[in-house]
Amino acid sequence: MTDTQPPWPLMIVLVRGPLLEDLEVGPQNEPILRIPITSTMSPLAGIGTTLVTGASPQSHGIVTAQIPDETGQMRAVVASDRHFPAFWTRNDAIKTILIDWPAIEGDPDLPPDDCLIPTQTDPLDRLQESLDLMASAVDRPWSTIGVALHATGRSEIADEASRLAGSELLALLEQAPDRTTMLILHAPTNDHPGTSMTLIGGPQEPTEPPLSTTLTAVGGLIRRLVNADCPQGVNFNHISGVSLPPVPTRSLPAYATTDQTDWDLVIMRVMERDDQMATTLLVRRFHAMADFALRRRNWDLLLQHTSRLCRLRSEPLDHWQRMLSAERLNNMDALQEAIGCAEMAHPEHPNAAMGYAILAVRTKAEDARDRLSAINLDDMTWPTAAGCYGRLCIQCGMATEGMAALQKAVRSDNVLAIDRLALAEALIDHGDAEAALQAMGDKGKPQDPLRWGIVRLKAMLVMDHPKASSWAESLRTAHPASRSAIDSVMQAGQRESHD
Repeated sequence: MTDTQPPWPLMIVLVRGPLLEDLEVGPQNEPILRIPITSTMSPLAGIGTTLVTGASPQSHGIVTAQIPDETGQMRAVVASDRHFPAFWTRNDAIKTILIDWPAIEGDPDLPPDDCLIPTQTDPLDRLQESLDLMASAVDRPWSTIGVALHATGRSEIADEASRLAGSELLALLEQAPDRTTMLILHAPTNDHPGTSMTLIGGPQEPTEPPLSTTLTAVGGLIRRLVNADCPQGVNFNHISGVSLPPVPTRSLPAYATTDQTDWDLVIMRVMERDDQMATTLLVRRFHAMADFALRRRNWDLLLQHTSRLCRLRSEPLDHWQRMLSAERLNNMDALQEAIGCAEMAHPEHPNAAMGYAILAVRTKAEDARDRLSAINLDDMTWPTAAGCYGRLCIQCGMATEGMAALQKAVRSDNVLAIDRLALAEALIDHGDAEAALQAMGDKGKPQDPLRWGIVRLKAMLVMDHPKASSWAESLRTAHPASRSAIDSVMQAGQRESHD
């Protein structure tokens, strides 16, 4: 294990595709740690801003390197578009130099000499200029140097660009001060679709095998390595293979700002101009935002982002997620509007039928079962759609169909907690408590911990589990206002076991 006391001089390299993948140790025998990253983020601007903030695009606001403004005209993203503070914000102790990094122009905390933008436009020439700028910067006082190398993502020059970048970066690392750590973030390409991190040096500890992490957690790691502040909103989850002291007291994020852009106006202007490039950038933006909202189960934001995606590209998934968010919010007006939009855009797709089934079940309509019976489970290609269909079937007494749909949903990594809970309750009703506990599993975070805990308690009582009483006591401690409900579950379970 290496020294674990920050700060470390840090080199951050943002590239597309593999770089130094054959390297077994650093130039001065530093250990190397390679960790896969679970991420659907692709544009370098969004990745780079996530790294320097430790927050998601939902918080920092940047996905693409260019955006249309409220007149529909294209412009480059600048520092004021970043709504969450970077690790260097208002921190004179962290001398930061950035080369070709996204969204740094106009940053009041980066002097012009530390905010370096290459002038070359040819990809290989720009790569060489970036490396030259980095080489000159290494000889100056610094705490952190970051460089974004874009040429490695171009398939026709990727090999040449990677060889050039790899050899020069290793030479720069060898010139750097003692204890310098190099963190390489490998963004996806067509040939190498995965995202990963390579850490050369730094506070490593043995791990086998390395577990995956997230982009925001890598951003949190960067803050820890340079001894920056640790604000709320930053992901400081432990990264397997990295040894650091406990996270200090979390503070509120100072200098965070609110996005004042009227994105609906931007969309209207872009559609009026029929600007395909601007439309593509907006789709990338709101697709990324919708993905983060779904992962965080932020249904209000998912409804907002998918409503915009329905205007911009109108794919079936956009319409389904718009309906799903309205269903989760119990917003029947928004659901009816989403159904009408989906039916107009894709009249043959089962989205509208699902939407009408949701309305029928919620309003206890007489034709609810008929509407559900008319839907083919095989058409429910998205796990959230299968889960929603399953929950609706259970509510209408169609247990067999509901359990089949919920089991299909639970097999997904991105299953909703409410779907696992619904399946567990159905399995308990059918006497299979062990399968119910397996269905609950450990994927996802329950939005209703009390209900979640009670369902687990019911399963344990059916199984005559020896720890059922201690689990019930832990629920009473966590939810004192629900003590009587928990006691009732215990009494009912004990009566059934005696019977």
